[in-house]
Amino acid sequence: NKYTVIRPLAFSDEDVIHIATKPAVPGSRTTIPLTFENTCNLESITMSLGYDSENLHLDSVSFVGSRLSGWSNIILTQEMDKLSLIASISGGEEPIPAGIGQFMNLHFTIDEAAPHDFYPITTVAPSPLFGCASGGGQLVPTVIPGYIIVGSAENYVCGYVVDPDGRSIEGATVELWPDFPYTGYDDQTFSQASGLFEFFNSMVVPFDLYAYKEGYYPGKVENLNFQQTGIMIVLAPIEPVLPTQEWVNFYCETNTYLDAELPVGSVIDAYDDDGVHCGTYWVSEAGRYGFMPVYRDDPYTDLDEGADPGDVIRFYVNGLDAYTEDPTTWTENGDALHVCFDVGNFITHTCDLMEGWNLVSWRVDSEDDDIEEVLASIADYLIVVLGFEGGGLTYDPDLPYHSTLNYVDHLSGYWIKVSRNCTLEITGAAIPVNTPIAVSDGWNLVSYLPENTLPTEVALESIHSDLIVALGFDDGGLVYQPGDELHNTLVEMSTCNGYWTKVDRNTQLVYPGAGPVTSPQLNPDLFAAFKGAAGYSPTNTWMNLWADDLTLDGQPVEAGATVTARLADGTVIGGFTLDQDGLFGFMPVYGDDQTTATVDGATDGGKFFLSVNGVETNEEFTWSGHGEKFEVAALTSSTTEEANLPGSFQLNQNYPNPFNPTTTISFALPTAASAKVEVYNILGRLVAVPFDGMAQSGKNEVTWDGENSTGQSVASGVYFYRLTTKGFTETRKMMLLK
Repeated sequence: NKYTVIRPLAFSDEDVIHIATKPAVPGSRTTIPLTFENTCNLESITMSLGYDSENLHLDSVSFVGSRLSGWSNIILTQEMDKLSLIASISGGEEPIPAGIGQFMNLHFTIDEAAPHDFYPITTVAPSPLFGCASGGGQLVPTVIPGYIIVGSAENYVCGYVVDPDGRSIEGATVELWPDFPYTGYDDQTFSQASGLFEFFNSMVVPFDLYAYKEGYYPGKVENLNFQQTGIMIVLAPIEPVLPTQEWVNFYCETNTYLDAELPVGSVIDAYDDDGVHCGTYWVSEAGRYGFMPVYRDDPYTDLDEGADPGDVIRFYVNGLDAYTEDPTTWTENGDALHVCFDVGNFITHTCDLMEGWNLVSWRVDSEDDDIEEVLASIADYLIVVLGFEGGGLTYDPDLPYHSTLNYVDHLSGYWIKVSRNCTLEITGAAIPVNTPIAVSDGWNLVSYLPENTLPTEVALESIHSDLIVALGFDDGGLVYQPGDELHNTLVEMSTCNGYWTKVDRNTQLVYPGAGPVTSPQLNPDLFAAFKGAAGYSPTNTWMNLWADDLTLDGQPVEAGATVTARLADGTVIGGFTLDQDGLFGFMPVYGDDQTTATVDGATDGGKFFLSVNGVETNEEFTWSGHGEKFEVAALTSSTTEEANLPGSFQLNQNYPNPFNPTTTISFALPTAASAKVEVYNILGRLVAVPFDGMAQSGKNEVTWDGENSTGQSVASGVYFYRLTTKGFTETRKMMLLK
């Protein structure tokens, strides 16, 4: 999404990007999700994963929410020091389509004696091999492995310092500030070769992280709390200047930044009247800079390297306009000019909103990104706010526990619905007009940063070659399609408005403007991944479903369950994974994307259905329009027939028995529930797990093919099969004869 650093890159053998859980206490259980990307349709996978076997114990592997969850014959083998995964397609199943998504979940128990450390989960030989169904041979895709962080310190924090391409930066200074830049730092560390930094001992909450290294613009992430991990601080490299044989020196001992002392690590840039970068200075002592050479254009070359005598020099600090009272004119070679800066003064940005829907953005960085703080000026009239970060997010002041949009920022656009005409006022630091906005393949909801109105083609010049369509809203929808001047209605873009952009690849939107291009730094709460399910593409319209106590056949739906929305033809149009028992939604259910020829969402008044962990339900729902919401009371399994439901749990005798080589095991449940069927040999050793998942109410059937978990046929003899579900366990005997 807009704020994650992890995204498709050109990797070399030495490049590693990790994901990490929150710190785990020794003796606890934790999960590592693995993510992968494939560029062809897949029909087979072979992969090995290495982990520290002395302190980590692999309990199980699950595929809930995985793109592989539909494969029936996933075979796992575990050895002493690694997990080997072999998965393949059979029985007419469809290949996994090209895309990016979750691979699998590894569930580990942490040894009681495990010391505080990072325990890597890494791919080892053989490399992952993905077989292409298209006949393209073997594909080795990007696989994002992870770390398990073990440590009981309640005030532990860690993250990475990276460049805009996600590559590690070693040796950056990372400081923990109670309130940057006003208080001074409370603790300091340095990034390792992997970019990793850690803090253990700070007692200040909330706090800010500030990182810098010579040759880069500094980065900061604000309003953090303990136990946050995987924080990415981005340092953009400084654009070099071209030194010439003549320059004017600028200097000052007392400079302010956001009403505080200019911090170490700040970067000062000088530009001439033509927008040429002709001077730069990295601040190594708080408050002061200089001598800073600002170079003259070399008259003996065809290049424009710098200023001419009489040019007004414009200064920036960390990309922000620097206000100066002293003259800033380039005079003559060798002069030394005393010029002091006052940077980043706070301003109040105002936007007039109309009763009903407004598509809004703002161009100031507020001190607090909490949605209630940012939108406090319109709180009395606020009905709902919609945002989009890889998927639909919603804030409803009447349903705070279901709201998924809790933080807002200056690089995104938002749908805001109010009950009357009102004025939105947001105070913060002015944002450089050319601050990069990351846009990903598909739909993006972006802000507009320039102060002045620009023609749409000019404003979107940086992404114009990748742009499919742009949408705006002003008492009705506005459309811009490249090359369709005759029908375009979104002919210009202006301040206070947000805009939809749909692009065909990951890229950056940079609005035209003078000054250096730095990288945005945002609260990691904004990084939160949308709680969707695999198998669908979010569109730019959605309604929300929610429930305070979601039940299936009268039983609460447990945390970890995935609810999926589908059209009658099976097209997936939404998904949500529960964090707490029964607490469901907001779950976006997406409308049809009008810019595509295929039906990829619901239409107004169209019907859709829900399933829970793959169990289909009877209830029929109506798509009522973008921004609408609907409370779900209860769900019933589509296979439920009240007259035939068993009054208790049942495990039936397998058939045929004896068997060779396959047999069917049937069981019945009074309500839908999680269940597991395991096969043991006569010595009590686990042989196979034919079923582990959500079972429907009524009769269920499982087939065992007489093979163990490694895919090998077992010997003739007596075996035991056991059913385990909530509050019930039963074991029966069967015989394999060859």
